[in-house]
Amino acid sequence: MIRDISANSRSSSLLLFLSVLGFVVFFQPQEYALSTGLFRFSQAVICLVSATALLAFFTKCKMTIRWASFCLFYIAFYCLSTLLGNADGTFISCLYSALKGVGFVTLCEFLLQIDRRIMLKAFCIAGALMCSFHLMTVFLYWDIPGGMRYGYIASGLGATTATIQNWYLLTYDNESIMYFLPVICAMVIYGLNYSKVSMYGAFVLTAVVGYTYIAKEAAAASVALITFLLLILLISVLCRGGLTPNCLYRTVCYIGLLGCAFVLIAIGSGIMTDIALALGRSSDFSGRSFIWEKAIKLFAQAPLFGQGIDQTVTTFLKIGQTHCHNIALEILYTGGLTAFSFLIIGIIASSPNRRPMSRRTDIVLASAIVSFFMAACMDWYPSIPIPFILFMLAQNTTISVDSCSAESTRQQLQPKHTRIGLYAHRLER
Repeated sequence: MIRDISANSRSSSLLLFLSVLGFVVFFQPQEYALSTGLFRFSQAVICLVSATALLAFFTKCKMTIRWASFCLFYIAFYCLSTLLGNADGTFISCLYSALKGVGFVTLCEFLLQIDRRIMLKAFCIAGALMCSFHLMTVFLYWDIPGGMRYGYIASGLGATTATIQNWYLLTYDNESIMYFLPVICAMVIYGLNYSKVSMYGAFVLTAVVGYTYIAKEAAAASVALITFLLLILLISVLCRGGLTPNCLYRTVCYIGLLGCAFVLIAIGSGIMTDIALALGRSSDFSGRSFIWEKAIKLFAQAPLFGQGIDQTVTTFLKIGQTHCHNIALEILYTGGLTAFSFLIIGIIASSPNRRPMSRRTDIVLASAIVSFFMAACMDWYPSIPIPFILFMLAQNTTISVDSCSAESTRQQLQPKHTRIGLYAHRLER
């Protein structure tokens, strides 16, 4: 019995170690932060990890609507739209981006079906590690305008232009919330259910990240992080057992999606102008109204499959920027209604199907989802798949272990006289 328990412990430790390595890979540093050779190597490792995750998933797990929908979203967004549209992007590049998204979703689904605790712990460790490295570059390049890009970036027309953003290890300041928010959320959930050390780590990370956002005037990221913290308090007070986990999850998802649509519709109104000025931005949200107007017209030309993935120069000429800076419009513009439908199906299929670990977990997750959508209204691109973990954690996935081996393990852990009494009771029946 002791030997079996020791073997299970070693296998769990090995799974945790490999899971941490797998998650670390998807926190991919930008090419400007690495040499070209190292960046190409990181892409090869992502392909290897994604292929391994797919192989392990098909070997050990069962397919779910959630997993299939999110995978089909990435395939439709990158591959199908590019093949069927008039895009000039390279298919190999699109295939890699789709594989990266599918790989991350598959790794999450595989670990959730095997052991939810290991999945959470591995993501927390990997996320905290890579976010710490990112913060190190923030402080190392603190006094340098533009951060690791030294104030200038390559523009869509082949020249260089000055940047008002700060670029660090993982991405620029506002978009880094797409890494920090899921990591902080996961650390809080792990702390609520398993270890207070994780909770303390989440507090420290939140404080440091919040300070950097405010000091660097990252308006969208600051608002999203503050909203996350305030919503935890607000939902805790207003929804004391009033909403089921399923209802709470769907409510915040609908609010998030409708919020993205509202921003697009109301961008020219006086209310949105006041909000932009209050955030220290121009009345057109730093040129986003021009981008969104162009993107909406192009979406109308190819509503089913979208415009596809273009070269950076082509996209810049079409909409005046490298991407749409709005989650809903980006998906519709690039992948059309097909990709958008798969995303919605995946989000709905992630609805909680049983009682979660705790009510506080529901509240933290719901707050993070709303904050994600709020940030994604301004900055997000599917090439960063990390936020998908927020939706996948919503469903309290049952640990998928062999029932016979589970029963055998429980019997081994029972005292001998208890097992004898149980067998005698069965014989009497």
